[in-house]
Amino acid sequence: MSVQLEPSEILTFKRPLTRMSKETLIVRNPTKENIAFKVKTTAPKLYCVRPNAGIVAAGKSQEVQVMLQPFKEEPPLDQKCKDKFLVQTVPLVDDIKDLELAELWPHVETKARFLIQQIKLRCSYFSEEAEKEIDNVTLVDSVMAPEEIAHIEPTPRVDEVPKSSSMDEMAKMRSELDAYRNELESLRSRAPDAAFESHITKSNGISLPLVVIIALLSFLVSFILLKQVI
Repeated sequence: MSVQLEPSEILTFKRPLTRMSKETLIVRNPTKENIAFKVKTTAPKLYCVRPNAGIVAAGKSQEVQVMLQPFKEEPPLDQKCKDKFLVQTVPLVDDIKDLELAELWPHVETKARFLIQQIKLRCSYFSEEAEKEIDNVTLVDSVMAPEEIAHIEPTPRVDEVPKSSSMDEMAKMRSELDAYRNELESLRSRAPDAAFESHITKSNGISLPLVVIIALLSFLVSFILLKQVI
């Protein structure tokens, strides 16, 4: 079982970077032997690491503070950090365990290099504003987009049939009935009632009262049917 780091892959430094940003690295030793560790970086002038070397007892852990020095100007939000860290560990066995920490690493690097284990870490700049923008823009794929919903044409229900055609039909029937009534009144005024009714009866075989009743009934039935549709 090897040494464990937390975080295990990326050291994250919170913006703004014009002030010091700090990340805590935890070195865990799950083994049965004490271990020595050392932290290196590709940008030693930018970072302050405390402690940058030490000993972790078996089953224990050690916190390491990694501090990014303030920048003169805030870098762009899309700028990626290219800095890297390297954590080296070695078990304190045999004659190594009796060495002082200052002597240990020079000795190991020259005579027991095969005992060294290395873990690489990358660095990243973190921005809360950028995270909020991503959360607001991204949607779940299964949710239909508003523009897709706008293109869907709902199927009209029976009670949602357009009423304009029904109203037009009713107005047309009323107009025809009024015209028919006016024609009857005009004919009635030209001749006596008896002669007029006799003329209608002879020509159509139907008496005037019956014609009027049929017309009124037709209008009433049509009106009721159209009323139900509306």
